[in-house]
Amino acid sequence: MHNVENLLTLNCDSGRETAWTTDDARRSAPEISACVRQADEYFHAASLVGLPTKPLLLFYCAQTLAKASILASDSAIRLNDLNYHGLNTRPTTAIEPDRTKLRDYVNNPLCWSIENEFAISHAGIFAHLSRVCDDVEIKQGMVFRFKELARIIPDLSASFRRHYREPSHCLYLHSGPSVQNGTFEVYCSVETSDDITAVFPEFLTGFKSVKSHKYPGFSSNEITELQFAALELGTIAGKYLVRPHARGLHKSMPTLFACMFILSNIVRYKPAFWIEAIEGRSSGSVSIVEMLCNVFERRYPNDALELIWNERFTFGTPGYIS
Repeated sequence: MHNVENLLTLNCDSGRETAWTTDDARRSAPEISACVRQADEYFHAASLVGLPTKPLLLFYCAQTLAKASILASDSAIRLNDLNYHGLNTRPTTAIEPDRTKLRDYVNNPLCWSIENEFAISHAGIFAHLSRVCDDVEIKQGMVFRFKELARIIPDLSASFRRHYREPSHCLYLHSGPSVQNGTFEVYCSVETSDDITAVFPEFLTGFKSVKSHKYPGFSSNEITELQFAALELGTIAGKYLVRPHARGLHKSMPTLFACMFILSNIVRYKPAFWIEAIEGRSSGSVSIVEMLCNVFERRYPNDALELIWNERFTFGTPGYIS
């Protein structure tokens, strides 16, 4: 707990820039420490079980680490202010036209699928987490479906393409985006420029198709930054050009939080459907679910660490994994 106080008051080295008052640090340090300790217990418990229950324990970990990250990022927030997930599954809370569609989906079990399971935003942890991560402003009633969240997770990009035979919205970068001598350039590690425009059709207007070595890309003498794409880092290595979710979400921590909320709700409230799904009786979506759980375990604690310390902590690997 004293180490947390030292971190918040800048009495130890970190990337944090603003020192908290001693009173604020002493109020928040016990709450942050308790959340981190609980998260560690949840992680340990999740490692002892399989997919029938693992997402539920991982979501509890996501929630407590999210609380710790929010508390460490905003001295005005107390733990009692974070009583709600910030997500629910009640169709009546969604904005139209999603409200009617979700009501029909919920009432027809024959239409249920992992991909179409959803979360709806409201006040609580999720909105705070997106804010402190410098992601999109979360308004109440936004709908987030599992498949569209998985589509914007860089570490799932290759598996997403193989499993669904659809483009992931994450393209591994060869180089850029950068501006050299007044010319904007970006190159992606894909086969053709069509693979890029399939995700970012905006490149068809105001950009010129170019190549660097064998990699396709686009350049422009008029445009110096991309308004329609975000730059995100992979867990192990590399940068990705990401097309944000339709609601604007693109940061890994709130995205993984929402994914685990959705999966944990299936575990709790649709156990028969969940077991059928992970046994592969109706689809092969268990492969995406299992990989997502693995990505979460590697990525989410690291994201929390980076947010709390305001530093970049990287993983190492002996080679590039394609």
